[in-house]
Amino acid sequence: PLSPFQERIGRIVIGLFGQDAPATCKNFKFFCNNQPLDTYKGKEMTYKGTRVHRVIPNFIIQGGDFLNGDGSGSGSIYGSPF
Repeated sequence: PLSPFQERIGRIVIGLFGQDAPATCKNFKFFCNNQPLDTYKGKEMTYKGTRVHRVIPNFIIQGGDFLNGDGSGSGSIYGSPF
């Protein structure tokens, strides 16, 4: 990831728990590996180029809102809501 000053600041490692949340994992993997032409509400369904919009230290990061870029957008391979 990059800081607001475009400096590399570290690495994010994401663990998926398919036994506990298989639908969530499948949804996440789709957005990581989708085909560029897949769209939802007119937007490409991909995490590529999306931002981290919320960080709670030592707990959680949130990002990947490919609809609005601020966490208010929602998209899923299962439809809405998910």
